[in-house]
Amino acid sequence: MRFGRFSETGKEYIIEKWNTPTPWINYISNQNGYCGIVSQTGGGFSFFKDPRERRITKYRYNNVPVDRPGRYFYIKNEKTEEFWSPTWQPVMKDLDFYECRHGQGYTIINSKYKGITHSVLYFVSPDDDCEIWQMDIKNTTKIEKEISVYSYSEFTFWSEPESRNIQWSLHLTRCSFIDDMIIYNFIEPHPAFDMKANKNYVGDRPGYAFMGLNLKPVDFDCSRDAFLGMYNSETQPIGVINKRLSNSIIRGGVACAALRTKINLAPGQIKQIVVILGFADTINKADILRRKYSEQKNVTQVFDKLNKSWDKYLSNFKVETPDREFDTVVNIWNPYQCKTTFDWSRYISFYENGEGRGMGTRDSCQDTLAVCSFIPQKVKNRIKQIISTTQFITGDCYHQFFPLGGRGDLKGFSDDHLWLIQMVYAYICETGDLSILKEKIPFADSKKSESIYKHLCLALDYTEKMKGDNGLPLILTADWNDTLHLWMEAKKPESVLTAQLYVYALKQMLELAERTGEKNDAIKYKKRIKRMTDIINTKCWDGNWYLRGFGSEVIGTQKSNRAKIFLNSQVWAIISGVATEDRARECMESVNKYLLCSEGIKLLWPCFDSYDQTYGLISRYNKGRKENGIFAHANAWAIVAETILNNPERAFDYYKRILPITRNQKAERLKTEPYVFCQTICSDDALNVGEGANSWLTGTASWMYVAATQYILGIKPVINGLMVKPCVPENWKEFKVFRKFRGCNYNIRFIRKGKFSITVDGETINGNIIPVLEKKEVNVVVEF
Repeated sequence: MRFGRFSETGKEYIIEKWNTPTPWINYISNQNGYCGIVSQTGGGFSFFKDPRERRITKYRYNNVPVDRPGRYFYIKNEKTEEFWSPTWQPVMKDLDFYECRHGQGYTIINSKYKGITHSVLYFVSPDDDCEIWQMDIKNTTKIEKEISVYSYSEFTFWSEPESRNIQWSLHLTRCSFIDDMIIYNFIEPHPAFDMKANKNYVGDRPGYAFMGLNLKPVDFDCSRDAFLGMYNSETQPIGVINKRLSNSIIRGGVACAALRTKINLAPGQIKQIVVILGFADTINKADILRRKYSEQKNVTQVFDKLNKSWDKYLSNFKVETPDREFDTVVNIWNPYQCKTTFDWSRYISFYENGEGRGMGTRDSCQDTLAVCSFIPQKVKNRIKQIISTTQFITGDCYHQFFPLGGRGDLKGFSDDHLWLIQMVYAYICETGDLSILKEKIPFADSKKSESIYKHLCLALDYTEKMKGDNGLPLILTADWNDTLHLWMEAKKPESVLTAQLYVYALKQMLELAERTGEKNDAIKYKKRIKRMTDIINTKCWDGNWYLRGFGSEVIGTQKSNRAKIFLNSQVWAIISGVATEDRARECMESVNKYLLCSEGIKLLWPCFDSYDQTYGLISRYNKGRKENGIFAHANAWAIVAETILNNPERAFDYYKRILPITRNQKAERLKTEPYVFCQTICSDDALNVGEGANSWLTGTASWMYVAATQYILGIKPVINGLMVKPCVPENWKEFKVFRKFRGCNYNIRFIRKGKFSITVDGETINGNIIPVLEKKEVNVVVEF
């Protein structure tokens, strides 16, 4: 079943039915810390800088009814006393017309009920820390209508975990009506019995949440229970049922912002209601923002600015190919999703509640790979943030970190520190900025500062010293696969995947060492590359594929009862260059034979059907789900591997299997949004075949963008220019790419001729690397 479609330009996804299989969401943000999630029925919430420690409005995960609460309007006909919601939720009254249009940084919900039309626009001002709900309401009947309009959102606790510690936290809340606004004070989590922290407790954190209107409110409620009624829900709030709101305030209890204003609509008349919800340091600043966005010209101006900022962002890379689905995803939705994953890693989504898990170190490193060309300075800042916040002086890393406070959490993973090298290397390839290697930054556990180059060397040294009996890196807590817990039955388990990632990182550092004159390091890294490559090929080849590791037994071997073959150790054997050509082709044939199904490529085969302590958590997942099924992130690596082997048809087939847009006509099967990638898809071993999960914030986004642009289209930044090596389907006779690279606009036309050549502004160049050019624009023709 189809629930929506892409607009003609591809820039909006238009949801035609409110009852999507799961809430289909969008992110709204000012790119400076104020962010919100909004669904197709107005559900969602907001936060400021950190979804754990700076939550503003409430959202109940895994709730019944689903997707509550949110950003709600109630429309009440004062004559008939009937009321409804223009976003369908929360009143859930069937609308005569409904559509939701998700765009880049905004959502519009259009609807109609009994002659009243509504168009609700949600977005965050790019200039200020507030969101704007703008509703145009029109009377299309021939009778004048007297309407009450209510705006509603439930506040939460500044520190979201405190929302469940209600035995004390509900006695601290304060919410008032001041200067025609609802003003909510945030709570500072109390350190309780931590005497040292208690000494510095200040009681309240600075700042307020607020809600205001462009029209004067006639009444209000600050108490959720007063507005909803103790045994009611958002569907039938007692405040809307009654003639007026109760003007409640809060000095203890659950706070909300409920404001009512009244309008009269003549036949054909349109009026506009604007809600301003946000964060401000002082009440006076909140009032300034309310007054500012009560003026229509200011709302129009910042919305126009928002659209222009996204147009500029997306203008860095454009492609025209024979495949419209590919173009829509690569030009718009994939880079849009990649920017969101860069901002929030795996921290906050419809699936991640933003409380326990911070920004993943490994995740955030990979998220930078797809946005280097769009926001190089922000990537540079993120590089410094990640290394200084997560890396120990021993070279290893915290597994995650939190945006506020500069602190990390969890440790003991065998691969986190190796991704630092991929991140820095990709940034240098994009920008040519080798000087970053000289910049000095501290460690997570020491004030001592070292150059970034030294930090990366320490990362390699840590893996070099943490090896097991076979000479492979120890898997420690886990490697990329967080659920592969070989330590539960083995004392010194080893990871083939980490060994391959290590070789890949060594090769990147070898090039950096050579370019910066670090000759001794270059010699050292060459020796390590050869030694580890030899070990992998000598001890880890199983006849038709590479092993996955060594635990209490050999992992990923034909002798195993389950999990005979793992995807990751095949694809990274090729990406790292460890595999010989014969073995590379043979192991990828095994991937195609044993791991491929209609929904994508499985992470392992056969899947686990019962718990096995040898493997740990991975064997506990139900058949065909999560790491026991299709992990879409790793499918991107299979695409990369096939392009390296010059198998364009197979690579593109793998790409299209994971592409969410191809599932638009059967969206009830995928369930997650058809305009963004998800993390996992249920394989043919699962009960719910084809069902997706964990959309938006996933490494699938970054790696699928890298696979599409750098490997299928074949335009890959390297330190000395742009490497061009297309690997596209046979029926692509011609295509075009526009790419910005180091200050120059490259207009690249690809023509299939059966032989390879590159001309730049009419002059043929040798090889397949377009050198860095001191020009504003060049025209390139690639014959292939």
